[in-house]
Amino acid sequence: MDLDKLFIKDMNEYNDNLKLISNVFRIELELPEQVFLENYDGFLFEEFDWTLNGEFWNVLQILARSTNDNYIITAVMEPSPVNYFYNEFGYFNWGKLPINLTSDKYLEFIESSPKDSEADSILYNSNIIIWTSPSMKWGIFGDRNYGVCIIAFKSGLDIGGLSSILKSWKTVEKALELLVPNNFVNQKVPKEIYDSLCDKYFSGNNNTKSD
Repeated sequence: MDLDKLFIKDMNEYNDNLKLISNVFRIELELPEQVFLENYDGFLFEEFDWTLNGEFWNVLQILARSTNDNYIITAVMEPSPVNYFYNEFGYFNWGKLPINLTSDKYLEFIESSPKDSEADSILYNSNIIIWTSPSMKWGIFGDRNYGVCIIAFKSGLDIGGLSSILKSWKTVEKALELLVPNNFVNQKVPKEIYDSLCDKYFSGNNNTKSD
């Protein structure tokens, strides 16, 4: 498979996908704000670095199949996909990845870089990445600075069948204990950030078990 074809190159296609992801995420916001639209809940956390390996791709495949999607959108939001990436390299650091892609090819995709600029691959130059699918029934927001990614589901979606792939994901309380502190000086999360994350990502109605 020619991985180059998976990257979005056309501005109109970029705008179409931007509209789609804007129905899942508040794309103008970052953590510790609430980055999902109000009709998404069930928030669970995992490590950001985990999103950049093949096991994560296997989880994405299961998610997409559960919602009858045939591809997954991977979109870097920071650095800017237009002001930086498109202006510098003539295409977007966004991709539409078919769910039959192998985990090895997913790794190749995120390692792919503009010519003569290896440091600008998704693997190395992505502070914020989001993943979702055309059905818009789920979304994942990853923030390298906080060291986490957050999954959320369309309100009312039955995710009981996904318990096996979500069992390692953590509640916001556990994430603030085990994951987020690693990204702050002396492993101490500032109180305003701690309180904001707790307030915005508490899910008392999670219908799946997590660590």
